[in-house]
Amino acid sequence: MRQKRTFVTILLVLALLCLGIAYAAFSADELQISGTATASVAEGNVDVEFVAVSPEKAEGVKTYGEIDSSDPDKASFTVADLTTAGNTKTVTFTIENKTENGVPVTLGTPTITWANGTSENEWYEVSYEYGNTNLAAAGKDGASTTLTVTVELLKTISTSDTQTEANTDNTVTITLNANAANN
Repeated sequence: MRQKRTFVTILLVLALLCLGIAYAAFSADELQISGTATASVAEGNVDVEFVAVSPEKAEGVKTYGEIDSSDPDKASFTVADLTTAGNTKTVTFTIENKTENGVPVTLGTPTITWANGTSENEWYEVSYEYGNTNLAAAGKDGASTTLTVTVELLKTISTSDTQTEANTDNTVTITLNANAANN
């Protein structure tokens, strides 16, 4: 008798469980899931390029900017005619977000490298200023900005030997760093 009662109890529990599952399966209620989905661009898939420079390299122009034609996220700035400490020269680059699929980007600190391969120079100091560090998606308003780079002479150039030494290391390369913007 006791076995029969246990069997009936188990059978009733299973029947209730099946009824609950059946009710849930055939119920008219809709399941709604809410939340936020996030997508990101893989590192290295952001395309931000230098597209214009002023002043450009030309005959007779001694201080100029130049965009690397084989790697447009790099540009250089060659400085000349600075003789007194505190003198400066400025070049303005135009930068554009060319990343596909409507991805806005945030510009980071550019990498500065002198002709001798170092990030610092005993003769010159580099400063820069972006017009805007947050670029809209490619093709939209706000997808481009400017980068103004200023080079300041730190020491007065007094002799021809000093002039030669200062002018052998007077080109700085600027490499853009950018990431997909967090929206």
